[in-house]
Formats: sequence, structure tokens, C-alpha cells
Amino acid sequence: MLYALLALTAACFLVLCIVPRALAPLDSPPLVLDRAEVAQAIAADAKSAKAAPQTPDAKALTESFLSLGDIENQTAQNAASPQIQRQSLARSFQKLVHDAGEPAALGLRSAAVEALEAALAMKISDKEAQRVLGLFPEALDRHRATHDGFEIAPHFVLRTLYKARWNIAVGLAPDYKLAPVELQAYHGWLALHAINLGPEPRAHALRDYAAAGGRQVSEARGVLAFLSHDYKDSVAALEQAEKESPSLRLRNWLRGAHVALEAVHGQESLGRLDSTGTIP
Repeated sequence: MLYALLALTAACFLVLCIVPRALAPLDSPPLVLDRAEVAQAIAADAKSAKAAPQTPDAKALTESFLSLGDIENQTAQNAASPQIQRQSLARSFQKLVHDAGEPAALGLRSAAVEALEAALAMKISDKEAQRVLGLFPEALDRHRATHDGFEIAPHFVLRTLYKARWNIAVGLAPDYKLAPVELQAYHGWLALHAINLGPEPRAHALRDYAAAGGRQVSEARGVLAFLSHDYKDSVAALEQAEKESPSLRLRNWLRGAHVALEAVHGQESLGRLDSTGTIP
């Protein structure tokens, strides 16, 4: 009798697991990066950093970038504002590009990432680490890449976000001249995991993530559309996601999006009731 009861309980549990339910699609898929491409990007950075120019202008640009960290940490006396410092950095970068070429100038970005790694590994002094980091730790925490100082995002994402910080500092677009896997890391993290951002900027990042070859884009689009209360687009995106990779989870989310869409249409219909109480 006991075995029969256990078997019945297990059967009921399996039925509950298999039967689709209406669930709200609230969780974006995780960011997944190709390990081989990540390794190639890291190796390319190491090579670029080693070949970075050591001219007086190049050293001055690196020092100005570190000074930006001092300014952000308010450890520099009589310093310019961060905005003025970035304007100066932009001019210095353009001059270095003119004199040494852009690949050489971008080698300083790779060298900056190497300095970041040294700071995170505590291989440099606290004072120097503060210059390297500036307000970067706050940005990581704000975008949910870290929590209480612990890394949540893949470490490669932190490297890529630091490259974006360097780009912005010298007047470039955040994703300027990033490798495809770095574009996935940058835009993918913002789209899929930076829940501090609103649905609209996350949707914009998702478009760039898709253009860079990101994965599970339809599923993520369905989630972001649902969070934006665009249930029609959420249904369409989740239908596409379910076609691409069928799963019970996606079926449940699709049912949830349908329920939300029907509820909205029901409210709109109630709002159109005429004096006879019928829907025109």
C-alpha cells in the first residue's frame, strides 16, 4: 500500500511538472560566452599590451587616465573635474593616434586592462589600485556585476566593462573596437543582467547583443517586453523562442504572456462598453 501511495504521489508530481502553467516571464537567460573566443581575446590583449608604445606622449596619456581615478576618488588636490579630465584625455588620445596609429594607441587600453588585473589580484599597492579603479567598483556594483565586492559576472565581463570605461575616458563609444565576444560580454551583460537599468536601455543593449551574435535573444526579448508591459511583443518573441528551443519553461512563460495580453484586452473592452452594456 505504501509503495502504491508513493508511486501515485510521484505520478501526480510528474503530471504537475509536465502540464503547462501560466507563469510570468521575469528572468532573462544567462549570459553565455564561447570559452575559446574569450581565451583568444585575452591573449590578444596580452600581445597588444606588450606592444603598447612607451613614448612620452603614451606615458602621459596613461598617467592622465590614472589621474582620472584620483579625481573620482577625490584624492587629488586642485584637480580638474572628471569631465575636463576626459576632454584632455580625448585630445591626448587623438594626438597619439595621429602620431603612432590607432592600433598602437589602443595598446594602452590593453595595458590598462593588465593593470586592472594586477589591482584585482592585489599585486600593486592600495594607493595605485585606487588610481586604477577610480569609481569602477561602484559601476560594477550598480550594474550587478559584483555584490559586496564579490564577482557575480564572469570575470571576462569585468575586463570588458573596464575597456568600456577606458573608451569613454578617451572620448570613444563604450564598445569601440571591441572583439565580437567582448561586444557580447558588454551588451549581453547590460541586456540580460543589469536589472538596475530600465527595460528600454536593456532592450537597446539587447539589439546590440543580437548583432554581435548573442544567444537566446528571442527569449530575452520576450522577458524585456513583458517587463515593459508590451505583452503583444512578449507573446511574439516567446513564440519565436519556443520554436527555436522548445521547453516547458518557455511554454509556461508564453501562457503567462498570453494571460497578461488577454487581461489588457479585457480591460480595454470594458472601457468601450456603450450605454446598453454591450461591447460595440
